[in-house]
Amino acid sequence: MGLFRKKHRGNEAERRRAERVDDRRAVLVIGGVSYGVLDWSVEDFRVLGYRGGYQRGQEAEARLIVVHNNLPVHFDAVISVVHENAETGELAGRFVEMSATTRHNLDHIHDLRLARQHEEADEE
Repeated sequence: MGLFRKKHRGNEAERRRAERVDDRRAVLVIGGVSYGVLDWSVEDFRVLGYRGGYQRGQEAEARLIVVHNNLPVHFDAVISVVHENAETGELAGRFVEMSATTRHNLDHIHDLRLARQHEEADEE
């Protein structure tokens, strides 16, 4: 019963369900330190400017700040570090905890951003 069933182990891109938004105006604040966002989704993110201090699997409180309708909007969450590299300055993680209202609002802005991102790609 399931002894020989293979587990699917796709690569990271295959496991990701939500498409990321390129958003160089966004900021992610972790532990009081602000990082420039490369991209984000309702599930995960990548930032630059990381200089060390976190380990893979470590959780921390964070605040994602995005510009929506020319105003900063923030989303509080608990994140988990997936990848960190102080040499390249990159940190990647996933959002592991946020309120239902926060997730709903983030999902709404994510959908609007994706639509705009796709429109801009179609124009090229």
